Amino acid sequence: MLKMGDKSVGFDDKCKIYMESNPEFLPGFVSIAEVQKDRDLRSQMMRFSADLISLSESVDDSLMIISSEAWSADLAYYNSVKEAAKRGHAGAESIYNDLQQRFPGAPTLAKRSTKEPAGS
Repeated sequence: MLKMGDKSVGFDDKCKIYMESNPEFLPGFVSIAEVQKDRDLRSQMMRFSADLISLSESVDDSLMIISSEAWSADLAYYNSVKEAAKRGHAGAESIYNDLQQRFPGAPTLAKRSTKEPAGS
């Protein structure tokens, strides 16, 4: 798919003028009516394109903030469960082992307890 950037708009404007004033050079497979429909639609869409880009960036920023807050709460819960599991609270170890899968490089509590010397 061809992409029309800012530099190509002027070229398109010139081609429009030439297509209208010298239609004998228009290839048979190019319909001037269809090209004009595309230009009109592009013009209409350009009117609100900047607003949509701004809105999209605002949505992305909001999603990042919301996701960060949720991730922060998730990590706080994970660390709390991890500590509860270390202290032997009922049910905490199974939750920790399930959540710990998100961090594959970190050892599980079972692996830690076999590596740690007695009394540590």
